[in-house]
Parts: sequence; C-alpha cells; structure tokens
Amino acid sequence: MKKIFYLIMILIILLYSNAYAMDNNQLLDLRNKLFDESKDIKALLRNSKNVVLLNNMWDACIVTMTQLDAYFFMMGIFDAVSKDKWNEEAVTYLELWLTKIKNTDEINLKSLKSFPSDLEAGTLRHAQKMEGYFTDLNDMIDESLNTISKLKASVKPNR
Repeated sequence: MKKIFYLIMILIILLYSNAYAMDNNQLLDLRNKLFDESKDIKALLRNSKNVVLLNNMWDACIVTMTQLDAYFFMMGIFDAVSKDKWNEEAVTYLELWLTKIKNTDEINLKSLKSFPSDLEAGTLRHAQKMEGYFTDLNDMIDESLNTISKLKASVKPNR
C-alpha cells in the first residue's frame, strides 16, 4: 500500500513540475518571437519614415527580452535551491519581478495603442504583432503569478 501511495505522489509531483516547466517554455518561445521581431524591426529601420516609432518598438523588444532573461536566470537559481530551503522572501522576489515585467508590458501596450493612424503598412503590421505578443505575455505572467502565489502560501512558516 505504501508503494502505491509513493508512486502516486511521485507521479503527481512529476506532472506538476512538467506543467510548470511548460509555462517557462511558453515564456521562452515568446522571448524568441520577440527576438525575431526585433530583427525584423531593425531591418525596417533603414527605409522607413517611422524610424522613431520603429526604434521604440525595437527598444521594447530588447527590454522585454532582457527582463525575461533575468527571470529565467532567477528561476534557475531558484530551482537549484533545495525545496526545504525555500523561503517566502525568495518567492516574493520572483513575484515582484513578474509584476515588474507585466507593468512594463502595460506601458508598452499603451505606447503601441497611441501610435498615429497614418503609419506605414510594415510599421503597423509589426505594431499589431507586438501588441499581440505583449498581451500574450501578460496572460502567461498572470498564470505564473497564480502558480507562484500557491508556492508562496506553501512556504509560509506555520504559526
């Protein structure tokens, strides 16, 4: 009976950790899409009349990629710590970092929505793609924040 219980617990833990790893893969895929988008935007800079707007979109891609890279590094450090040494402050830091990324994305979305209507077709197409990426990223961050809030509740000391 104990073996069955342990096998079920191990299975649950493996499924949970794989589901969380898939969340990070989605974030990594989105980071790679932003990287590809930044290359496409950079190629448009030479011949566009909307150089300032394209430069702002390129900057937004780079900043978001850098923030996601930092989050991935934090997750690597966090995963390296044994589970019995997790503390509420470490989990809170991850939560705050994700919130910071989301706040930056909200600023980027407001900026994209404030672009003038007389944009070149290429600039408009990239602005729409980036708007979709930032919206998707915010949705993924919300999911990660929900997961982290559960983790945060589990590491609180029993009082």
